[in-house]
Amino acid sequence: MGDLPDYHEYVTPVHVEVPPTEIPVSWVAKYQSVPADLPDGETGPLLVDVKGRLYVRLYGAEVDQDKPGVIPRPMGGVQGKGSVTTTDSFQTVASKVVTSGKKFQLAKILVGCSEDVDFQLRWDGSVVCGPVTLSGKIPFTDWFPWNYKEMIGDGTKAVDIQARYPSGGSAGSCYGEIVGEEVT
Repeated sequence: MGDLPDYHEYVTPVHVEVPPTEIPVSWVAKYQSVPADLPDGETGPLLVDVKGRLYVRLYGAEVDQDKPGVIPRPMGGVQGKGSVTTTDSFQTVASKVVTSGKKFQLAKILVGCSEDVDFQLRWDGSVVCGPVTLSGKIPFTDWFPWNYKEMIGDGTKAVDIQARYPSGGSAGSCYGEIVGEEVT
């Protein structure tokens, strides 16, 4: 199920003890248009969609209407931003030092420049992606999936965006932004 985020990290597990003699047979079937309520003790098929995702309805759970049930991750705001005038060598545009013992989940980066620019994303001084050449005056946003790159901080390691003007290019004002969150 590679097309779905890994939500199991955000759901509080619920454990139910079922005696071995009462464990029902689980049938797999395509989603039925009108799932039926089953009386206690009866069995029925598990309802899944065509990709095998299980449909589940929780009964008796208290729902706080002011808080969403599923929060897309990573959350977080701008963790690092900055600007430089580009040269023919890579310079750090934006940087985020990751707290010791925390894992940084990168959500997105934004890079924009008044002239053509090469940029690269680095973790702890090593290039993670790039260099990528962007046309001037066209901002570029890139989104990253959960666990894109393991970035566990020690208080000195940083994720950063670097930029330079490409061969034959000229200096320009370059802006960069890093968005994500630190998790335990």
